[in-house]
Amino acid sequence: MRHLIITLSKEKNDETSRTKLGSFLCDKVSESTAEAHSFLDEWDKMLIEIGSTVQNQARENLSSTSKISLDETTYNSIHEMSGREKSDIELQVWALIDMMVQSKAFMKKTLRGLSE
Repeated sequence: MRHLIITLSKEKNDETSRTKLGSFLCDKVSESTAEAHSFLDEWDKMLIEIGSTVQNQARENLSSTSKISLDETTYNSIHEMSGREKSDIELQVWALIDMMVQSKAFMKKTLRGLSE
């Protein structure tokens, strides 16, 4: 599971990543209700853990290159004004955020369907 999350977070094409994520999650929750709940809980925990790790790495990279510590809002404002390309780790952070949103939407829909 960890490998899949990391691999999907490094995928450059959003649609490809979303399609693979959707297929994987659908396959996993097609089992029994108890197994689906257990899997979705584990998936959520793993995604949060990996997301936090990558976000911390991105912050460390920024701090080491800029020699200052910035909060997220300040960083985003500076980044938007600079017009520079995002680094690979920044893109990975955004991909993990997207994956979390997609996963949460899938979980909500799926768990609602399982309880009916």
